[in-house]
Amino acid sequence: MEKIHEETEINAPTLYSLLQACLKIKGPRVNTKELIAVVVSIFCKHHRPEVCLLQRIFSLVLYVGHASKQVSTPLCSISYRYCIFTTQVFQKLQKTGICLSHSSCIKLVVECGKNFDSRTKEWKKEAEDMMSAVEEIIIIFCTHFQLILQLDHFINQTQSGDPIVFG
Repeated sequence: MEKIHEETEINAPTLYSLLQACLKIKGPRVNTKELIAVVVSIFCKHHRPEVCLLQRIFSLVLYVGHASKQVSTPLCSISYRYCIFTTQVFQKLQKTGICLSHSSCIKLVVECGKNFDSRTKEWKKEAEDMMSAVEEIIIIFCTHFQLILQLDHFINQTQSGDPIVFG
């Protein structure tokens, strides 16, 4: 948010001054920078939809928090004194430009998780390639060792004078 605030102050001084004037109140306002960043982000989203980082972040926060997409029936306590109504959070905030729509948020989540295990798959393939190379070396070693044992046995038989048995 700080970066958006700084860039607005440098690159759009008229807009920055206008927003500061709109946000002035009699007492000190603590979150002026954050409010300016949100307003500028909403303007930018409507001008260029691909630059909606803040809206993506808000949408992911709502998604992780299981914000409702649909209107559900009121949940009332046994005494019927307290009723909790859930509203269409995504739809209402998306209309104001604060977040993406629910379907766009789902697409974003799918895109973020597309290759989450690619490094593990690469490591697995490298390990499998290494194991196949090791297996080949072991097979070659065993074959050569078996030939050496047969040759040693053959030499011992010829030196002892025993008849040579093949097979």
